[in-house]
Amino acid sequence: MIAMQTIAQPSDHPWFKTKKLNENVWLISDGDIGNIYLITGRDSAMLIDTGAGLGDLKRFVASITTLPLIVVNTHSHPDHTGSSFQFDKVYCHKDDAEMIKFFSSKEMRKTTFATMGGARLAD
Repeated sequence: MIAMQTIAQPSDHPWFKTKKLNENVWLISDGDIGNIYLITGRDSAMLIDTGAGLGDLKRFVASITTLPLIVVNTHSHPDHTGSSFQFDKVYCHKDDAEMIKFFSSKEMRKTTFATMGGARLAD
């Protein structure tokens, strides 16, 4: 059985902005701090990086696709890993795992929010 994907036009959001690069690739601007990519396939979607952790990325991505997500962090910098805590499973290089946990902690996200701010801090 082939899973059906639902690609919707994402709702207006005060923090995240999107640009559809082609039929299956979305560029998500993370409050003009960095970029996140969403690639949709037949059975699942891949989220590449999770941004600074200042908005509800999981809910925002759900406004684009209902496919199961594979979440990957390219490296452990905080502007790439801040929302990792919102997902049950995140793939990364084993040497980055502890730093990703640190950068997606609520304490670190509060510091990031105070420095860069603009969106509601995601729980």
